[in-house]
Amino acid sequence: MDFTLAGIQAFVEVAERESIREAAESLGYTPSAISQRLTGLENRLGVELFERLGNSIKVNATGQQLHQQALKLQAAVEAFGINAANVLGQRRAIALGGFPSGLSIAIAPALGQLRELGVDVKLITVEDAQGQQDLRLGSLDLLLLQEYVVRAPRQQDFTYHEVFTEPLALVSSAEIHNLEEAGIERWIISNPKTVCGHGVRDICRRAGFAPDIVADIEDFGLQLDIVASGLGVAILPRSAIAAHHSLDLWVKELAGTSRTILAATRTSSEGDETIAQCLTTIRSHRPPNPSAQQNRPLHDQVGP
Repeated sequence: MDFTLAGIQAFVEVAERESIREAAESLGYTPSAISQRLTGLENRLGVELFERLGNSIKVNATGQQLHQQALKLQAAVEAFGINAANVLGQRRAIALGGFPSGLSIAIAPALGQLRELGVDVKLITVEDAQGQQDLRLGSLDLLLLQEYVVRAPRQQDFTYHEVFTEPLALVSSAEIHNLEEAGIERWIISNPKTVCGHGVRDICRRAGFAPDIVADIEDFGLQLDIVASGLGVAILPRSAIAAHHSLDLWVKELAGTSRTILAATRTSSEGDETIAQCLTTIRSHRPPNPSAQQNRPLHDQVGP
């Protein structure tokens, strides 16, 4: 049987995303082109690989078995490409995805040096769940993730690299002495579907209260502007506060709480010298201790 890598790639994309349209968008083809590749693969095998019900498409039992083999084949092809690039001393383009504040604080400062090193970086804003799928399928080479307080589950096919860890702080327009005292305030918090929104709600829950949320805002800068207006309080990473140091805010670090920014790569890409250089450069540009940049002196820490 004669199989093409393009056909196998289309098969893996549709099997993972369960959508011909999304697979087409990821690969840069039309949905009809992806459908033709799937049909061609099934014709060569002489069996159907998918269950098709209206707009829904899922791998059947046969497709599930071949899906695992296809993933191994893709990993082998990737390993060949990595070894070839290393032998030839070539630098390839890196697709790097992540959440906006992470790209701003962890990636943007390193872009100049990466360009000088000949590393071409393509930046994509993406949330964690979608980003992990894109990383697994090869649409991304490196994904920024964040953890609040609790360590998130690890994926077996990913390797995780810590970029930096920073404290979280309670931010208010007037002096607040402890987190329990902040429980009676109104709160500005990100959407609960985001890592930061879920993490802040969990911190409040551990402190014994459910926050009275007056604004559901994901943008850290806007959160700080709203806090400065006196509408409510927020819990934010120190780097986000330091980036808006001109605001007149009361800041208290919360002992025992932190945000960790991680870079995830595919385990199959280990040995890729371009990715390794990218990681080293990103880590070398980690933000300085933001406490020293604050316009107000820090006061006593409070517990979570």
